[in-house]
Amino acid sequence: ICNAKTLLETFTIIQHCRKIQDLNIQIDRNKTNLPVKTNTQTIINLPKLKQLEIISICGIVDNWQHFKTLLIAAHNISTLCIDIDCIIKLFENTDEDLIFPRVLHLFIDGNNNDIKLKNEHIHSLSKIFSDIHSLKIKYKTDSLIETNIIGSILDSCKQLIVFTINGQISNDISLEYIQKWLIKYTSRLKNSDKNYQVGFCDNWFQIWL
Repeated sequence: ICNAKTLLETFTIIQHCRKIQDLNIQIDRNKTNLPVKTNTQTIINLPKLKQLEIISICGIVDNWQHFKTLLIAAHNISTLCIDIDCIIKLFENTDEDLIFPRVLHLFIDGNNNDIKLKNEHIHSLSKIFSDIHSLKIKYKTDSLIETNIIGSILDSCKQLIVFTINGQISNDISLEYIQKWLIKYTSRLKNSDKNYQVGFCDNWFQIWL
């Protein structure tokens, strides 16, 4: 669904797509209104979208209760792809208590801007998406990876199995010492008796827990 002005207006289309499996919603950044509180709008009751597993949101969500309605309707959702500036708006939203435990795979796309996650966002990430098994973050540029962010994510997201992020590692760290380098920044790895694997290739860092 392209060039939507608000998330709500897409519901009139989605309600007729009961068998959809992969939904991509593009909200026009040039047309998006300022966030509107739910009590000033009528929410359309979506049918159960039992086959919908993947939702991609491009642009900024204008109303988080409408977003919640969509994810509740997608009973079997497993994967959420969302722009980084949009998800940061969600993390900074303190007016509504939103938790989406059904999302198991989260892809945060920062390819269209220079915004990056900060430590203060990680607590919200682990609370809102409490059961994510895999997390992938794509930044616009391959700048130096912030190890404190990696540590915060691994320690806060208790169910996380695979974490992937693009960027560069300091030149003084060789691939054979990358595991020892990582242990310094996360108590989860320090206290773990399980084997874990770390890979770095083509400016992509990945860890399997």
